[in-house]
Amino acid sequence: MSFKPREYQSKQIKEVMELLPVKQKLLLQLPTGGGKTVMFSLIARDYIAKYDKAVIILVHRKELMDQAAKTVREKTGYTPVLINQDAKYYKIGSIYIAMVDSLKRRMHLIENIGLVIIDECHIANFNKIHNVFKSEFFIGVSATPVSSSKKDPLKNYYNEIIQGVQIPELIKTNFLSQNITRVPKNFIDASKFKVSPLTGDYDEKDLSEEYQKVKNIKNTVEAYKRFHLGKKTIVFNINIKHSMSVNDEFISNGFNSKHLDSNAKDRDEILKWFKETPDAILNNVMIATVGYDEPTIRAVMLNFDTLSLPKFLQTCGRGGRIIDRDLASKLDCEPKYKFDITDMGSNAIRFGDWSDERDWKEIFDNPDDPPKPGSPPKKVCPSCSTLVHLATRICDCGYVFPLKGMGEESELGEFIMVTKNIDIENLNKKETSMEERLKELEIKIKKMRGQITELNESINNATDEEKTEIEKKLEEIWDEASSYSIERKELKQELQPKRFKQLLQLIIDKCHEVIDNNDILEKSEKEIFVEKFVEPYLKADISDNIIIQKGITEKENFKSNALTSTSPKENLRKNEHRTKAEKTILKVTFPNGLVIQEKKAIDTFVKTILAFGIEKVIEKNGDSLIIAEETYTEELNRKYKKIEGTKYYLKCDNSTNAKKEHIEKVGKLLKIGIRVETI
Repeated sequence: MSFKPREYQSKQIKEVMELLPVKQKLLLQLPTGGGKTVMFSLIARDYIAKYDKAVIILVHRKELMDQAAKTVREKTGYTPVLINQDAKYYKIGSIYIAMVDSLKRRMHLIENIGLVIIDECHIANFNKIHNVFKSEFFIGVSATPVSSSKKDPLKNYYNEIIQGVQIPELIKTNFLSQNITRVPKNFIDASKFKVSPLTGDYDEKDLSEEYQKVKNIKNTVEAYKRFHLGKKTIVFNINIKHSMSVNDEFISNGFNSKHLDSNAKDRDEILKWFKETPDAILNNVMIATVGYDEPTIRAVMLNFDTLSLPKFLQTCGRGGRIIDRDLASKLDCEPKYKFDITDMGSNAIRFGDWSDERDWKEIFDNPDDPPKPGSPPKKVCPSCSTLVHLATRICDCGYVFPLKGMGEESELGEFIMVTKNIDIENLNKKETSMEERLKELEIKIKKMRGQITELNESINNATDEEKTEIEKKLEEIWDEASSYSIERKELKQELQPKRFKQLLQLIIDKCHEVIDNNDILEKSEKEIFVEKFVEPYLKADISDNIIIQKGITEKENFKSNALTSTSPKENLRKNEHRTKAEKTILKVTFPNGLVIQEKKAIDTFVKTILAFGIEKVIEKNGDSLIIAEETYTEELNRKYKKIEGTKYYLKCDNSTNAKKEHIEKVGKLLKIGIRVETI
């Protein structure tokens, strides 16, 4: 096969093959995103070549069977035999893939097994397979090699652990995204939670009672607004009831959110929706963890406390996949070199950050040492951000902690960043859109042309020694400019189809604007125009996200330059035989006789919201109609309009009828008997 593994993969595979005949049972550790499936596929290939015996790969979910089979075929050339509930006939293979329970009833379908590979071997259900294959070699593979049962550690089943390259190195070499982890300063006090003797983790009932509190559910959504607004986000909750409550709160705030649990019959449809929707929010309870791979996740929210290091790392790792420019082009999305972790349970204080170095050999050899129940509970000083014991009354900086009973914080407070020593500004630059990068290249190339011109002019009056230096400098500039020119050409080629989509979307947006204002079309013409021109294009596969994220500048240019000097309005005024239809105007009448009726629907909309009272609307309203100044970004300028004299922005990208419906809805919520008309 022509496939060449990464350098660290080759090194670890070699170490495995050398140690396997000596140690018999090895545990292979590699972080999520490091390429575990590729590695055990290549190990299987090398083992077959060396020992001429078959390999069986065990996984714990059907989707992982398909994923492993695909990787085995692509990287080794072998076609694996799948042992599942449909497997009824004997078929000789070099590589078999199965789930434990399916295999136990179909052992007669396999033969000549010399090596057993267990994917995600920390899952306790796999331990029973060691009694089935007693003389074969074993390789367990896991990103988090800590047994799910503290009473039955992995060292009972494996003789040696081989630790792979760690997360910091994978980030440094652009194989994983850099995380930015935040925790609330005033986080939930986990010392009040009981610890289950069965799981060794916090009692689910205690966790649920605390996290189900209205203030904590609202705080989850507020944290999303503050740090992840508009980003594809996965939220891990306590249990199904808690997850559904959080999901309802997201939906009531107008966000694109869904809940997924093990009982969902439409699991595949929900995951497909999550994959294809840029601003999707997926609430779940440890469903989308081990083996779930969705690179486009840009934010992870941990809405729980845990004493399980694997649970913490596995959930955080869902956002770790990197999207470089090549992959971004294939997925038709923006690059991703960083992702956010908002840890509402402050587990990163307990375990350290997701991207911290960890000595997995030490953890393997001493399974009782990872965070134990009864570890000193801590809190964060709101003055200096230092971690202190929960019982501390006065911090070293002089801050005096308030006594219990002096009032409980009901709103989302400050957050501290756990992740240290990262250059966020540089990460943001790496994630600039292709359009922005193209502009950067144009500026750089233009600047270099100026430098070349200056150097060429100066060379005429230079000495021989100076000429040598100038020529050397010219050569360096030409080399750099040449590389930029190549990148510019490649970007232009990639952008051609996207620019067409953008232009088409801009035309559609302009049509909507014209139709909504009813500026130049009579009603009969309007209906024909929508039916014959607009609707067919609306059915096209054009993502609005492209325009929001990539096309803002182009859109503004389009608005100012796309129309000719003689506008459609001027042409209509010249053609007296055509009749201009009246604009659609909103009229709002309050019970006290107040009437709000402006020339533009958006102005009526704003004044009505002000009349209701912004704070009341925010408190009662059921969607993201209003956002605060701190959550506003330039990417949202197409959707929100500043409410003058306030710190708030109002949703404005909806139609006149939608504005009417919003006003009626808020009026009902506030129990104000208003009348809303379109005239």
